[in-house]
Amino acid sequence: MKTQKTKIESIKVQWIDDDDPDLSWLDQTNDEMGAGFEEMAERRKESYGLTWHMIGCVAKAEVSYPIGNGSKRLETLTSGGLWGIESDSDDAYLKEIASDQMQELSDHLAMFGIETTKEELEQIAE
Repeated sequence: MKTQKTKIESIKVQWIDDDDPDLSWLDQTNDEMGAGFEEMAERRKESYGLTWHMIGCVAKAEVSYPIGNGSKRLETLTSGGLWGIESDSDDAYLKEIASDQMQELSDHLAMFGIETTKEELEQIAE
């Protein structure tokens, strides 16, 4: 019996609100972080939830494989995700995170015999 190959149906990068972030880094002192840190940290704490919040990023692949009679089964495979990202981070940093998650997803897909590259995933991402 010939085995049919698993097919990538869709790729998505999702940005998800981090509902339980670790903001303890804002409690560090000037001695630990350098002059002016405490003042900056206080401003960040005051504006948290108003002008910025914490988010996470995950890359997801919906894949299918035939199960007979013309039917197919859909599965979702994901990158591990990265959390604790400041929502007002610059675009270059957010793109870097998304790219890293795509690479992790590509590596994860390979564990299931789905050979692809990060670049190929980025081209078909929604």
